[in-house]
Amino acid sequence: GNTGVLDLHEQGILGEGVTVAIVDTGIDYTHPSLGGGLGPAFKVVGGTDIVGDNYQGTNFFPDPDPYDCGGHGTHVAGIVAGEDKNFYGGTGEDALIQAFVQAYEDGADVINASIGGPGGFPEDAWATASSRIVQQGVFVAISAGNSGDRGLFYASSGSTGVDVMSVASIANEEFFAFNTEAVAGDDAKRDIAYLQSGVEGFKLAGPVPVYVTSLDKFASSDACTALPEDTPDLSKYLVVVRRGGCQFNIKEKNLVDKNATYIWFYNTPKTPIVYPNIEESVSKGFALIAAQDGEFIVERFANGGNATVNFPQELQGIGVNNTLTGGKMSPFTSWGPSFEAQIKSEIGAPGGYIYSTIPLKQGSYAVFSGTSMASPYIAGVAALYMSKYGGRKKLGYTGVLELKNRMIASGTLVNWNDGTKTDLTRLAPVAQQGAGYVNALKALTYTTTLSPGKLELNDTENTKPEHTITIRNSGNQEVTYTFTHEAAGTVNTFKRGSKVPQLFPPTFVNDSATLQFLPQNMTIPAHSNGTFKVIFTPPKNLKTTLLPVYSGKVVITSSEETLSIPYQGIHGNLRDVNIWQTEQFPFLASYRTGEEIREPARVTLSGDDLLTAVFSNNFGTPEVRWDVVTEGYDPNKFVYPPVVGEKGFVGSVRTLEERVDFPIRYEPRHDPLGMGFSWFNWGGGLVNGSRIANGKYRFVFMALRVAGDRSKVEDWDTVVTEVVTIASGP
Repeated sequence: GNTGVLDLHEQGILGEGVTVAIVDTGIDYTHPSLGGGLGPAFKVVGGTDIVGDNYQGTNFFPDPDPYDCGGHGTHVAGIVAGEDKNFYGGTGEDALIQAFVQAYEDGADVINASIGGPGGFPEDAWATASSRIVQQGVFVAISAGNSGDRGLFYASSGSTGVDVMSVASIANEEFFAFNTEAVAGDDAKRDIAYLQSGVEGFKLAGPVPVYVTSLDKFASSDACTALPEDTPDLSKYLVVVRRGGCQFNIKEKNLVDKNATYIWFYNTPKTPIVYPNIEESVSKGFALIAAQDGEFIVERFANGGNATVNFPQELQGIGVNNTLTGGKMSPFTSWGPSFEAQIKSEIGAPGGYIYSTIPLKQGSYAVFSGTSMASPYIAGVAALYMSKYGGRKKLGYTGVLELKNRMIASGTLVNWNDGTKTDLTRLAPVAQQGAGYVNALKALTYTTTLSPGKLELNDTENTKPEHTITIRNSGNQEVTYTFTHEAAGTVNTFKRGSKVPQLFPPTFVNDSATLQFLPQNMTIPAHSNGTFKVIFTPPKNLKTTLLPVYSGKVVITSSEETLSIPYQGIHGNLRDVNIWQTEQFPFLASYRTGEEIREPARVTLSGDDLLTAVFSNNFGTPEVRWDVVTEGYDPNKFVYPPVVGEKGFVGSVRTLEERVDFPIRYEPRHDPLGMGFSWFNWGGGLVNGSRIANGKYRFVFMALRVAGDRSKVEDWDTVVTEVVTIASGP
C-alpha cells in the first residue's frame, strides 16, 4: 500500500543506527533475511529469553538465547527489519514488564510488543510501565488486539497506556501469490496466480495436466462427497475444484482418496479471497485461485477440451490485488474507546495478509494476519524517523510525543468495510481505526506539526466541547491553513434491550457532531506557531441508553500539505452503564456442588465445603469488591474505604488460588464469545491475614461503575447475599 515507506527507502532513509527491541516469542537470527547471525556485527545485535523455553505461564526459566521456538516473533521481526527480493519489510504481565525494562536498559530507541489481552484501563500495570518508558524518550508501539468481533469498548491491555501508540490492522492491498501459466488445448493462455498459506510453493516444475472434478462452474458443493467410482488415479494431475458447500479439509480428503497430490480450490464470485487453511492436511499442497481463473479452466473442459498448467523452474512471487478488503480495516482489529474515553487504536498499518519471515525450520516465510503484524510496521516507521532526527537521547519525551502526533496527523480515514464489502458512503469509526492509514512520508517530511495529536471529548457529563489546537510551521515560507470537518461513522455500543456491548458489525446511526472553527483559516509566518479553536456540538438525535460513539477529524489543509486530528465523543454517561446484570451475577455457590446459594445456608469452610463467587462483567470496572459483613448490614450506609469493625464491615476476602486479595482493580469486561465469567474460591481467609470466626454473615459484591465516585454508594453495582452461617470444626 502507499504508506510512503518505499519513498523514504528511495531517499536513503533506512532506519540505520536505531535500536528496535521486539518483545515476543524470540527470533530466528540464523534467517538470511534477518542478517544470518547474532551479535554486534549483525542486524540482530542481541537478545535474551526472559521466561525460558519451558515457560508454561507461571515459573520463569531464563536463558541467554533469544532463538524463536514459536514463529510469531520472527514474523514480527521480518516486518521491522527483513530484506528479501519478494518483500521489504518495513504472557504474563510481569514477564512483559520485565522485558520492557530490559529493552530500555539495553538502550532500545523503539520497543514493539505484538501481544495483549482484554484491558481498557491505562492504569493497567503493563500499560503504566510502558507509558513510563515512553517518558524516557522511547517510542512504544503495541498491537490493538484481535478481538474486533467483541464490539466496542474492548481495548487491549498494554496498548491502552496513555503515551503508547496503539496500532490497528489494515488489510494488505495485495496478496502474496505464486505465478503460473495455464495453457488450454485450443492454445488459449492465461497467467494464474495461486495463494498458499505456507508460501513455500508447490514442488512442481514444467507442464502438469489438469483434472476438474465438475464441469459445472456453478457447482455448489464440488467434491463435498466421495468422488465417482470411475474417477481416474489423480496422482499425476493438478486437481481443480470449486470452493464452497463444505470445508476445505472435506474436499481434500475426498480428492486424496483418489490419490490427488496437488489441489487448486477456485474461489466463488464476490467471496473474499483467503489463504486456505487445513489443520492436518493430507495432500502435498493446496492453494486458492481466483474465481475467473478457475472458470477459465472449467470452461475448456466443459467445451470438450483440456488444459495444462506450466509451473516455472524457479518459484515466481507475485502480488494479486485485494479488491474486496485491501486498504480497509481488518474486521479482527479490537475496538475502543478505552474505559477512560481515550482514542485507542490511534493509527492503522498493514496487518492483514502480511508476508514475512518465520524460523527456517518452519519454512522460512509465511503469510500471517493480525494487529501483531501492523504494530511492528509502525515501530519500523518510528525507526525511520529516529534515523533522520535522532534517537531517544536526542528526542527525549517531548520529541517522542511529537513523533507520535506526527504519525497520527499523517493518517487517512478509510471507508467502512464489514469484511466482505466496502461502503463508500461512510468512513469507519475512529473507535475502530484511530487516525486511519499511516503515511510515513508525511510523518517524516512535512513542515507542519499539530498539537494535541487527538481530541478526546469524553462522555456527556464530562464533555469537553472546546479545544485549542496549535499549528507549528517549521518551513521557510509563510503558509495559509484552512480548517474543515470530516465526519466518521457514529455507532451504538448497545443494542436495544441488551446490557452487553453488541458484537461486530455494530449498528450505525446517521448523525454526527457539528464543528465550529475560530478562525476558519489563518496564515502563519515561517518558523512560527498559530492557534485556533474548535467548538463541538454533539449529535442531537441519538439514544443515550445505547451509548453511541461519534467521531471524525479536524482537517488542516495548506496548498502543499494535508494533516488531520481525530476526535471521538460518547453520547451518554459511562457512569450510568451497569457492570452487572444483578439478577444473574454475581452469585455465591457451593464449591462442592457448584449450585447457587440463593437462600440461607450453612458451611464449615473445611474439606471441600467451601464457597465460590462467580462474576460476569458486562463492562469494565475500576474496582470489584467481595466483602464479609454482619448479618444486619445496611448496604446504603457503605463508607469508602470501609473500616473493619465499623458499620458492619468484617473484612475483605483473600481467595484460595494464588491468594487473590479483594478488592481487585481495573478489571476488563468479560469475553462475550469466551467463558464470559470468572470465579474465585474461598476457605475463610481475610485480607488482613486473619481467619473468619464462626457466626452468621452476609457477603457483599460491589463493582464501581466507570467514572464513578467511590464514596457514592449509588455509583456502585451492589449485591448482598442471604445469611450464611459459618460453623467450622467441632
